[in-house]
Amino acid sequence: MGRAPATLSVQIGALEEALGARLFDRQAGGLVPTAAGRQFERIARPLLAELEAALRRIAAGVSQPAAVLAIGLRLAAPGCPAREAAAVIATELAAQMPQRHLHVFALPAGAAAVQAGFTLDACERPGRLVEHWVLAGPTDGAESVGLPELPPALMQGAAAQAAACGLTPVPLGVPPDRLDEALRPWRRPVLLPSLLLPGWLRDGRTTLRLLSPLPDGPGWQLLGSAGTADAWEAALEPILAHGILRHIGAAALRPPAQVPWPTAIEREHLDCFEAAWRHASLTRAARELGIAQPAATLRLQHLEAALGQRLFQRHPHGLTPTVLGNALAPPAAAFIQDLGRLGPSLIRPRGQVRAGCVPALDEMSLLAEVVARSAADWNQRFPDRRLHLVEGLSDELRRMVLNSSIDCAFVDNDAVQPGLVVRPITREPLVAVTAAGSGLLPTGPVPLGMLARLRLALPARHHGLRWIVDRGAARVGLDVAPDAEIDSLAATIRLVRAGGWATLLPLGALRGAVQLGALQINAISDPPLERQICLVRRHGEALASEALALVDLFAAHVARVLADMEAAPSPDPALR
Repeated sequence: MGRAPATLSVQIGALEEALGARLFDRQAGGLVPTAAGRQFERIARPLLAELEAALRRIAAGVSQPAAVLAIGLRLAAPGCPAREAAAVIATELAAQMPQRHLHVFALPAGAAAVQAGFTLDACERPGRLVEHWVLAGPTDGAESVGLPELPPALMQGAAAQAAACGLTPVPLGVPPDRLDEALRPWRRPVLLPSLLLPGWLRDGRTTLRLLSPLPDGPGWQLLGSAGTADAWEAALEPILAHGILRHIGAAALRPPAQVPWPTAIEREHLDCFEAAWRHASLTRAARELGIAQPAATLRLQHLEAALGQRLFQRHPHGLTPTVLGNALAPPAAAFIQDLGRLGPSLIRPRGQVRAGCVPALDEMSLLAEVVARSAADWNQRFPDRRLHLVEGLSDELRRMVLNSSIDCAFVDNDAVQPGLVVRPITREPLVAVTAAGSGLLPTGPVPLGMLARLRLALPARHHGLRWIVDRGAARVGLDVAPDAEIDSLAATIRLVRAGGWATLLPLGALRGAVQLGALQINAISDPPLERQICLVRRHGEALASEALALVDLFAAHVARVLADMEAAPSPDPALR
């Protein structure tokens, strides 16, 4: 990694202190990852992959990828050869075509194939990608072998391979990508496909024995989805197959390759950049970070030099982000925020359900009532369990689900995203909100184009509600450009109530605000806009029964509250 051992030790210690969890056991032979350390690697790897992809694009002068293609790897644990192969291919292609982004993620055994991209899946007649099997652990005097949970095609091959070795198969009850969570079965070896050999078993400390493949044995196939009709996507299939073939068999026994970080960037450089971007000032960024301004200047200069791109324009009154600076800000902020949340997920109590929900406007809004009722009923049903609910914007909650910080989330848009399953729960209309008596809008439904001519306050583009408005406007050829971008719904209502401003909000969020008066509410026509409350969870990963109960309670209370709202008189004549 190009760092002195003392420096690396200090950095690891600082990370452990920040997370509140011990990641390594210090031994005479070096560092050995703890269970929390292996869990951290699994959770943090997707964060690093996304940030690395963003850094590569910025270094190439590309603000956003033109296309994203997903690659789903069945049961691929961190550091396994399958992920290693995909990472090498993604890195090579990113250097050649930075506007194309490969999103690599693991799929559980029973998960459906990805919707747009490729899935590496097991098959009985694999063609070129014939699998080799590996015995991990001591084999002297062994009479049995542990078998992890595998897809049926591989399970049959594993049983045949165990029989060929004269070993009795013993089910372990966990898939290869969760093998580190089980007690290490070193009383017997473990039989694994070479492509799924976890990185922590390839560290040189575990005995690995490669077995010859059986005739007509199982292996792998690359399944393309219906969405892979693009010429470059079609050309990617043989590249992927060749890259995976290079990692099957004997190559899998080598320690995981150290993929270099794309540039010489430290987290402190990203912290400084993100603070400078938020404050538009190096002075205020340095004050927030508790460092001197010259140190902040050096960190920012180091980041720009490493990327080879200017991220800010300097002027006497502060900083103005460049196009590339604005492009780097969201992934950098997401990485810093999500990394800070990993600590609690490493020390999660048993029986805890972690869920997220988009913000409620106030205690009288639909979401506030639904969340409160659902939490109370869930606690009565599971008095010995713990419920942890977090609030955040849809994009933020989706990231938390992807990196396993939470189990599921209730978001306010149905956007499709690789690695996530989206389940609609309910819909509610968005309405126009102005000050009562302002005369900005007539009574009755109004077209969206009429609001576009007013002084409009809307959330920023990363907000789920803004996504709904922009998508609806695009359908009728409108470009909605708000005069103010405010993520706080409560602050937006205060601004509108003062007069001269308009906004768009879900009807259910306005119950308490309407009771306070001084607001006019209009239905939206041409096009009508709706917020769709959806559940998101990780692709192919079943929710625990306690989490499913929370989802069912949430859906039931949403239906009940909406029915009560429909039965009640309209809160404003303009809606009639």
